[in-house]
Amino acid sequence: MVQAMRLAVYGAGAIGSWFGAALETGGQEVTLVGRPTHVEAVNAHGLIVDDKVSGTTHTIRFFRPALTSMPTGENFDAIIITTKTYALSAAVELLAPALEKVPVCILQNGIGNEEIFLARCPRTQIIRVLTSHGVIFKEPGRVVHTGLGSTFIGVSTKNTETSVKVNDRVDKIVKNLAEAWNAGGIPFQIVPDITKRVWEKVFVNLGINPFGAIARVINGELLTEPLIRAAMEGAVREAVAIAQRKGVDLTGIDPVGTMFDVARKTRDNRNSMLQDIEKGKPTEILFMNGKIVEWGKQLQIPTPINSTLTALVQLLERQAR
Repeated sequence: MVQAMRLAVYGAGAIGSWFGAALETGGQEVTLVGRPTHVEAVNAHGLIVDDKVSGTTHTIRFFRPALTSMPTGENFDAIIITTKTYALSAAVELLAPALEKVPVCILQNGIGNEEIFLARCPRTQIIRVLTSHGVIFKEPGRVVHTGLGSTFIGVSTKNTETSVKVNDRVDKIVKNLAEAWNAGGIPFQIVPDITKRVWEKVFVNLGINPFGAIARVINGELLTEPLIRAAMEGAVREAVAIAQRKGVDLTGIDPVGTMFDVARKTRDNRNSMLQDIEKGKPTEILFMNGKIVEWGKQLQIPTPINSTLTALVQLLERQAR
């Protein structure tokens, strides 16, 4: 039987609401924290989930009301953060008092996310979740599950200054979260080295997303141009050099091959960065290619391709505003 926990999902948009609903279904007490219109709709009629994979529609009602801001005085077992990475710094500043007391679970893209938490809350215990499920926001109170994917969870950082008892508690929360999500219908796999999985996903994203965003094309179109393919490979190889210098274990990973394989399998997709540009929204470039550039400067490793991609995507962001 899954142990019940009290959990807050902060930044409950499409992904956060969908994963939060699965936790509620899996026997957890979940508080969604999101935008007012979405919160109002969820409290009025529950969260409606259209599942294109199964062809079904169902409604999840939460025991605890959704909120527009983080409640004070609540004792949560963990806080799950599902904001976009560009909103992470503001979220950490807002949640800092709570993050000193309970573990945080990051359900986001990008690398370097942990640094933001530890700079503000050095004793924070960090859990990381990675997913390739497709979920989109249809309207307030309604999300659409568009495609199946894999999902992994693991402890990202353990504070060596804390007791064994505290670290064991974090391991138990990881186990409970995985069991709850499994019970709620999302298969989860606990992995011992989540950092390795984070980098594996980043290699794919930084090798595909900015190119699609700049060229304004679906993923498959990128593969038809030899020069673009070469640049995609170059961007990934620059990132590999950074990862290796930072001591990341890449054993068993084929970064370039995996990136091209994903591009082929998603050839008809308009990637998320391209969609953000088209909608005039900020992208997560600074937590992918931009982070490679930042670390490259620190480590004195040249990153010319990622530098160019970052600058071009930032230019597109400014033009789209």
